[in-house]
Amino acid sequence: MKNSAAGCSKRSQRRGARKSASEGVLRQCVDARRLKRNEAYESFWHPTKKKLDAFESNTLKLSSIQHAIRRHIGLPNCECSQFQGTESDLKALKLSGAALLTLSLCFSYTFLFARSRLDGNYRCWRYAVSFVSCFGDEAFDFVSDIDGIQYEGNTGNYIDASILYRGAYEKDILFFLRDAMTAAYSGRGVFIDIGANTGQHSLFMSRYATEVHAFEPWEPVVKRFRRMVENNQIKNIVIHPVGLGDQNSRKPFFKPGPTNLGTGSFVEGFRSQYTAEGQLEIQIGDDALAKAAVEPIALIKMDIEGYEKLALKGLRKTLRKDRPIVEFELSTDPKSSVSIKSKEELVALFPNDYEFLVFRNDRAHRLAGTYALEPLGNLIQFDLAMQRDIVAYPAEKKKYIALKGFGS
Repeated sequence: MKNSAAGCSKRSQRRGARKSASEGVLRQCVDARRLKRNEAYESFWHPTKKKLDAFESNTLKLSSIQHAIRRHIGLPNCECSQFQGTESDLKALKLSGAALLTLSLCFSYTFLFARSRLDGNYRCWRYAVSFVSCFGDEAFDFVSDIDGIQYEGNTGNYIDASILYRGAYEKDILFFLRDAMTAAYSGRGVFIDIGANTGQHSLFMSRYATEVHAFEPWEPVVKRFRRMVENNQIKNIVIHPVGLGDQNSRKPFFKPGPTNLGTGSFVEGFRSQYTAEGQLEIQIGDDALAKAAVEPIALIKMDIEGYEKLALKGLRKTLRKDRPIVEFELSTDPKSSVSIKSKEELVALFPNDYEFLVFRNDRAHRLAGTYALEPLGNLIQFDLAMQRDIVAYPAEKKKYIALKGFGS
């Protein structure tokens, strides 16, 4: 038994020695690997640390330079930490930039290609009696501003809607009348408005003429015209509630439809859908002006829906005596017995040495208030039903007639 125990003890000792040897070898291997890893780490870290140290040194130098510059130009120094945006911060920044870019593009498009709509919306919000009306489809009242003059209107009327959304009706005509009066008469002439309607042209020209005499026979528009003259406290406008023609009489007047109060006419059939309102007074132009002691006349505007031939006949003496500049809407209609049928007939209605220009029919001019005039030539086709704006002027005033106008 003792021999057996001793043998076991020796075997255990031998196993312990082998185990110790194995552990020593393993420890040596581990130490060798650790040494290699430390060497690799050191070989990587030292160059990297040198670069970081150099970057930090350069940053400090840059900060010192910035502080020196700020002190030199008199700005206070501040310690500003660098922006370290998180992922959410960067995402918010990108979304804000995208929104700003989209808004800029939309505004640029609206300004370049839909500016009139932008202006119209602004004018509606500013001048509508009720701001809420701008978002509905119903016609509404407004009080607008035309060159410093308050104009009352309703969007159910085409002329009024043009004044609200575009700033004026026939803006190019208005600016031509202003330019002609200013250039030829230095703003000291008498202005005659034949077919004044609600009075936009007369109200506007009251600021550029010594006197304005407006002729309008239809009471519904004359009533509103009078109210605006009173509300604006204008003292140099005289309203004559009659039409002008080549004889003193009363004639049937065909009232305009509710959507355009400027198309009433003494010419039967001028608008087939219009019905007679009754008989209204017409006076010979020369007699009416002489009775009112109006002289000398500098500028005439005429818009009377096909009745201009008879009105011009009734103004022969005035045209010959005062030789005014005349701007009028010419309505040609081969079916009408009172329309002008040829260029020769048109020229014969004026004294000698009158010349004729035609407004270029351009919507952009109407919107912007610019205008361009062209020689009459063969631009008017008298055998067709059409309307064009004409300027007739005496040759001696040619130098005062601008062929192009650039608005306000």
